[in-house]
Amino acid sequence: MTAINEVNTVNERNMDMEGKAVKENRTYTVKEIQEILDVSKPTVYALLKRKEFHSIIIGGKHLISKKSFDAWLDGIELGPE
Repeated sequence: MTAINEVNTVNERNMDMEGKAVKENRTYTVKEIQEILDVSKPTVYALLKRKEFHSIIIGGKHLISKKSFDAWLDGIELGPE
């Protein structure tokens, strides 16, 4: 598959039924991580403190990289983002 075909495939997946672009978040919130792992908020913050996956703080809110978190959850080592 060529790079152009890959981009077109990704673009098609990010469209709704009417062909309008759908916003795809690239981050999880602390609450979403809590729900995915079924753990407490302090446990999520402990994982963030240990830098188990990439995150940033914007406006006092932690945003966790989906790519990094999903790789961590699957046990895959990623290089720096």
